Amino acid sequence: MSIYKHSFGEEFDLKSIPVEREFLQLLGRLCHLGIIKSCFKESETIIDALRTLRPESEIPLIPLGMLYFAQHRFKESCDAFIQALEINPENDFAKAHLALVLRRIGDKKDSDVLIEQILKDNREPEVVAFAKEIRNNEIDALL
Repeated sequence: MSIYKHSFGEEFDLKSIPVEREFLQLLGRLCHLGIIKSCFKESETIIDALRTLRPESEIPLIPLGMLYFAQHRFKESCDAFIQALEINPENDFAKAHLALVLRRIGDKKDSDVLIEQILKDNREPEVVAFAKEIRNNEIDALL
């Protein structure tokens, strides 16, 4: 539901609020911290807000996939990252996280293909480092 009522009783539509992509990404990172701390309910609340603010964006799908991964819901996690990549095929965060899930479920071949794409394109240093950690099995705690 995108209609909210504030404390003075006036209703407003969240979709009408202009939101910068960077703010959405910041909320996504906040959600990631919640997932790390196993604050799943709070993370779901943030994801719901992200999806309400920008349902057409891939950004809400990334923390959703991460949440599913943390809950060992690997099929749903894959689906979320695939859907994010259908919206924005250039999102290297979605590619890296999909590679992680694929590796977790035993699909090392497809995981390696995604990792090599990320390393070849070398768009975002943070994602490249994450992809290298996945490739080098340096994130065993997540697996």
